[in-house]
Amino acid sequence: MSMDENNRQSMYNLITKARQDFWKRWYKEYLDELQTRQKWQKSASEMKVGSVVILMENNLGYTRWPLGVILEVFPGSEDIDRVASVKTASGVYKRNITRLCLLPTA
Repeated sequence: MSMDENNRQSMYNLITKARQDFWKRWYKEYLDELQTRQKWQKSASEMKVGSVVILMENNLGYTRWPLGVILEVFPGSEDIDRVASVKTASGVYKRNITRLCLLPTA
């Protein structure tokens, strides 16, 4: 391996590490703050039709979680929001409110 190839490999490793660190911090610090840890005693009044959310998916890495817009909110037996219908680029899904991260909007 020549000196130039070593420099390219080192730079690639440095960029890869920086990218991984960024996404790890974004997930742990930012998304944790956005995710509502609501109990089922009150409605998540922030979850309204038109709200932009991130759908938390167990089978995908957090950097690949899809964005969506809430189309409809379904209350449970005690008028507490339990489920929302969310439109994403790949379709419309019904998701538990606790699996949605509300994104702040201006």
